[in-house]
Amino acid sequence: MGVTLRDLALADADHARRHAAEALPWIERAASQRPSGFLRSKVLDLDELAVTALLLGEPGVAAGRLMSAASMADDVASERVTSRLRRTVALGGQLFPGARALAEAAREVSIRTAATDDMGGWWNAMEGSL
Repeated sequence: MGVTLRDLALADADHARRHAAEALPWIERAASQRPSGFLRSKVLDLDELAVTALLLGEPGVAAGRLMSAASMADDVASERVTSRLRRTVALGGQLFPGARALAEAAREVSIRTAATDDMGGWWNAMEGSL
């Protein structure tokens, strides 16, 4: 339910804040009940919470969640995790250009997910937008 509402918020800019606010408790509940052995899912939960924070206009909260997700991503070699974290960083750059906390989170995501694939020019492109 929470992810569906989050996705709706991303697709419906006029009502994004309302949809994100409705999604937040569902995502938080799912994340809190996730067994500790599901590390990849926990990282993705944090990413969902970061996206929701961005949509609620809270770039500092989003950055903190991205930093936590990035540090956990060290132990998860997953293209899905890498892709999702990078997408969230890009969304943060679009919604809050120049936000320092998000720039730091973007750097952390870059470093922590580098082992998943060749970063190439990805960080350089993102750094210019933040």
